[in-house]
Amino acid sequence: AQLGAMPTTNTKVTVGICAMDKKAKSKAMSAILTRLEKSGEFEIIVFGDECILNRPIEEWPKVDALISFFSDGFPLSKAEAYARL
Repeated sequence: AQLGAMPTTNTKVTVGICAMDKKAKSKAMSAILTRLEKSGEFEIIVFGDECILNRPIEEWPKVDALISFFSDGFPLSKAEAYARL
């Protein structure tokens, strides 16, 4: 290893997509998520309507990074509380 080089790991970054199904499953979003997954560096977890609307935030998946999109019916305060966990 080079002096001062960061050690490499095979660990993927887990990215949570916190968005209503309509937005999370759109053609544009699918294209973006496919590119991220193909890089081999990311694992994508889409929370979806059932999780976002019906589960307490303590039961939402644990992720390294969160991408959230607001839309009609989206519980913004719940997503903000999750981000503070």
